[in-house]
Amino acid sequence: MREGGQVFTFDMLLALILVMLIVTTSGLAITMARKQASEYVSRYSLERTASDADDILVRSPGEPDTWQKNPQELEVPGIAKLEKDTGEVIPNRISGPKLAQLRDMMRGSNWNPENDSIQAIMGLFGGTEKFEISIWSGDNQIAKIWPGWDEEENSGVENSLEVAVAERLALGRYGDLRYFSGRVYKSEGGEKVYPPENFEIAPNELEIYDWYLILKASDERGLPISVYINAEHPGPTPYKFNKPGENILPDEHGGMDDSLHTGTNTVQIWSRGKTRYVVQTLRRRDPGVLSAGTIPTDPRENGP
Repeated sequence: MREGGQVFTFDMLLALILVMLIVTTSGLAITMARKQASEYVSRYSLERTASDADDILVRSPGEPDTWQKNPQELEVPGIAKLEKDTGEVIPNRISGPKLAQLRDMMRGSNWNPENDSIQAIMGLFGGTEKFEISIWSGDNQIAKIWPGWDEEENSGVENSLEVAVAERLALGRYGDLRYFSGRVYKSEGGEKVYPPENFEIAPNELEIYDWYLILKASDERGLPISVYINAEHPGPTPYKFNKPGENILPDEHGGMDDSLHTGTNTVQIWSRGKTRYVVQTLRRRDPGVLSAGTIPTDPRENGP
């Protein structure tokens, strides 16, 4: 009986080992390439989501375009302003009331992912709650919000393994006129109390803005001028401009937030002596930049 056999030489054994190493190394290379490709796609998707969210927020008024009046109807978030007369969108111009409503919707007590309006906000960021919105003016941060911002110290971004940031340049007003007296001229001496007039404050605006009363007088020698907010003469202590020609704010004026409320507010002027002046009610987020040079004087600029 003949028996056959095959003898492996040492050279052949080395060749087989080399082939196995090449196959194993190639498999590891393919796995690493797939992982890198997956990480790249994930990173690109994260950056694209942040970029698209920024574009939609600042370039769109949202859907419906007046959603700030009834936030529960929100379908697509957007904070771009509408032109007052034509209703056309003004891209990259922030609407104060819309920003205030968005901020309020993201309070811990209002943030319920089961609500359609909250789902609309999450949908803008890829269906997640892990995001934050910051608004800067130069080096000053004037707003920073995230889901539950009033209950948590931070959004958790510091602990995230990967973060995508998108920035857009947008215009917003530090000051927005809510009452404008026009030029008030009083040529006779003595006292005069003018009839009260109204101005409106939208929901949540008291919390997101600081409020100031501005007076610009042309007569440096004018007698004191007093302005009542939600009170009529003679009433509680008014905001008093002792030297109208020198001060644009009442003496020791720390803001008028405590005198205001949401809805309709009243303003009444009490003047003494001859004078010519303009009274303005101004909302302003950062009191540190308050100056005569930045006071808006055109009442037509007031809008949604």
